[in-house]
Amino acid sequence: MHHLCQIFASHRPRTRTLFLRLHSVLVAIRQGGGKITLREWNALIDCAGKGLRRTTAADYENSFSYFQDMTLGLIPGTTLARRTHGEAVDDEECHTSPVEPDIYTYTTLLNIAARTRDSRSFRHASSLLESSGLRPNRITHLALVKYFAATNQLAGVRSTLLKMEHQNLDVGIDGINALLMAYAHNHRLDVVRMIYRLLRHNVLPELGENAEELARLARQLQREELVLVPPGMVPDEITYTTAIQIMSYHGDLEATLSAFVDMISTPNTDKRGRSGGIQDSREEEPPPYQATFAVFRAVFLGFSRHGVHTPLKGCASVPHARLPGSEGDPPQQPGWTLNYLETMFNAFVDMSDSQANRSVAYWIMVAFKKASGNDKDLLRRVLTRMEERFPGLVGGGDNRLRRMKAELFHHDGKGGYL
Repeated sequence: MHHLCQIFASHRPRTRTLFLRLHSVLVAIRQGGGKITLREWNALIDCAGKGLRRTTAADYENSFSYFQDMTLGLIPGTTLARRTHGEAVDDEECHTSPVEPDIYTYTTLLNIAARTRDSRSFRHASSLLESSGLRPNRITHLALVKYFAATNQLAGVRSTLLKMEHQNLDVGIDGINALLMAYAHNHRLDVVRMIYRLLRHNVLPELGENAEELARLARQLQREELVLVPPGMVPDEITYTTAIQIMSYHGDLEATLSAFVDMISTPNTDKRGRSGGIQDSREEEPPPYQATFAVFRAVFLGFSRHGVHTPLKGCASVPHARLPGSEGDPPQQPGWTLNYLETMFNAFVDMSDSQANRSVAYWIMVAFKKASGNDKDLLRRVLTRMEERFPGLVGGGDNRLRRMKAELFHHDGKGGYL
């Protein structure tokens, strides 16, 4: 059962089903006379506060209840049962040796509290950490960055970075990725672009006057925002995905497509994040990053937000256009137009694997609906092409994509469509 807990603890993403499974196994261990380890408690506390799209103060309270079970030596769920249902529990049967929390425990609580954006929960988790006397680690500070960013407190982000500098803690690429989201959330796209440009400079160095300008921007970034991008740090898959999400959401098509091309043309040197596993030692160069469903979803969400209706004369099908920056002439019309949308749609169909993703397909349809002025003939062709490429895409049951298909393919009884 301990080995099963280890499997559950390493599973991502955290879901409510995973939490229930882990909880039931840990209860069985305790009832069988076994002892729950600190690592298992930490995993349970983490799972208790996750699994839903939006983390609330109630989720933090659930996690804290398991923290209390751990420190009091109770069976998992005892405190929560007493609080929510008023259940009577035999203390003599429940109590055993308490487990002392470590910095990972407090960091987990702090991270869950940060996700809630609830000041009361965050102050409570912070006070627990402060009273413990434990020294915060790098992940603890990044949880603080997450909270300050979500609550529009850039001064708090800067103070956290200053503390990390005083403790000689590296921000790391995961910290830089968190900072990209932090500044984007606070509408500081200038800082986002600056950080991303410095990271790309470590991949493909800029030369001449551009290099001098970049060095000046790096000094400015460190002086004003306390953000340092080390010379050897390069973007990872999350960096590219985050940059595309940010620029697409804020309507910068040029930056979105530039980051997209950067991603799919850059070798993936991170062996841990490569879907193909560990690189063969005989392989001369690793394969490039693959455009994921998260990337395509971000791009098509951008088109659904910023799409501009620009009719194409004689457009009888979805043509195989090329990506900007590739061989051939780019689309002539600038902005979030149907030309660029068709380009990205064809890239999605050509690059994606056989796995169907209903959410991406839905936003593709919304984007085409907006950019084409609700051209139903075009929408039918787009949906048909996706269904041919991804069998079973629409799926069964009542979902928004199926409802959209029913509306598009509703026959008028005369061989046409309404």
